[in-house]
Amino acid sequence: MVVPQIKQEELHIWWANLRDFDSDLPSLQSVLSPWEQARAERFRFLRDRDNYIICHGILRMLLGSYVGQSPSDLSLTIGAYGKPELRAGSGGGGIHFNLSHSRDLVLCGITGACPIGVDVEYLQPIPRCERIAREFFSQTEAESLRALPREFRTQHFFDLWTRKEALLKATGDGLGHGQTIRHAFLSEPQASDLTDESMPMRISAEWRVRSFSPTPGYIAAVAFRNPNLDLSCRTVPAFFSEVYCGSRRRVPRNPEAV
Repeated sequence: MVVPQIKQEELHIWWANLRDFDSDLPSLQSVLSPWEQARAERFRFLRDRDNYIICHGILRMLLGSYVGQSPSDLSLTIGAYGKPELRAGSGGGGIHFNLSHSRDLVLCGITGACPIGVDVEYLQPIPRCERIAREFFSQTEAESLRALPREFRTQHFFDLWTRKEALLKATGDGLGHGQTIRHAFLSEPQASDLTDESMPMRISAEWRVRSFSPTPGYIAAVAFRNPNLDLSCRTVPAFFSEVYCGSRRRVPRNPEAV
């Protein structure tokens, strides 16, 4: 088996339309751990259960392709602050990853360089966006949102929101603890941006945040700590699960060429 490589200065961002994988549910569920399968069954609504299975099945397929292991053999653990990690000895070799899902889209970032965080949101009107902004954004950000024409507020709101979420997930701070970041760093974070008392202590100006749209109708952000990372965005092919979960369970030479 040829193990695909990711260069130290690279950050690969993968996205997929979940509905392209609806017919692969049994195969994707088969690569999940018993704990993941049990968690999937606890969802109240069938669509939420299916989305969880597809998201985590795709994540396992991607990680397996990078470390040269079967997706079902990977050992994932929950690190500090509830952030998923590859368990030591699982072949990860310093692989950092993060997963986000919104509506019909899943986003996964993978790198060997540093901790990362990703967030994606479906662009839909938020009737109470100004009130939410007053609670979770800085005063400057809330005022800038309110000053925009209404037709531009949704895009700007999610620009800010995804950047905050990506940064929180990158550091691990706030996950499951209800903490917020009032400065979203629409440009590179500066020392002067880090004075807000609501900010977790481990967040500093060394972090970088990038916004992008993986596909029309969605806005996303990725946060990372290496200023020299080369970012690339790729689509998970619809037949990816057949390659990894099919009867032959063959592993492609390179995930980019699947």
